[in-house]
Amino acid sequence: MRSRLVGGICQPVRFFRRRLPCVVATTRPISGELTLALEARQAALEGFESDARLIQDDFSALSGELRSIKSSMANFAKHPLDEAFSKLIVPLSAVLLRTLEKKLTPDPGA
Repeated sequence: MRSRLVGGICQPVRFFRRRLPCVVATTRPISGELTLALEARQAALEGFESDARLIQDDFSALSGELRSIKSSMANFAKHPLDEAFSKLIVPLSAVLLRTLEKKLTPDPGA
C-alpha cells in the first residue's frame, strides 16, 4: 500500500517538474532582436492579407462582369432583335435627333 501511495504522489511531482521549464521559458522577457523579428513578421502578414483582399475584390468584380456577359448572351440567344435594339437605341436616337435638327433649322446661306 505504501508503494502505491508514493507512486500516486510522485505522479503530479513529475508532471510539474517536466512542465516547469516550459512555464519559465514563456515568462522570460523577449529580446530586442526577437521583438524586431516579430514586428517584421506581423507587417508581412498584414501586407499579405491586404493583397489577398485586393485579389478577392478583383475576382469578385470579374465574376460579376462574367455573370452580366452570360445573361446578356442568354438574352441575345433568346431574343436577338430585342437585345440588339436595346444596345443600339442610344446611338440611333442620337443620329435621329441630329437629322431632325438639321431639317428643322433654316439654312442661313439659303
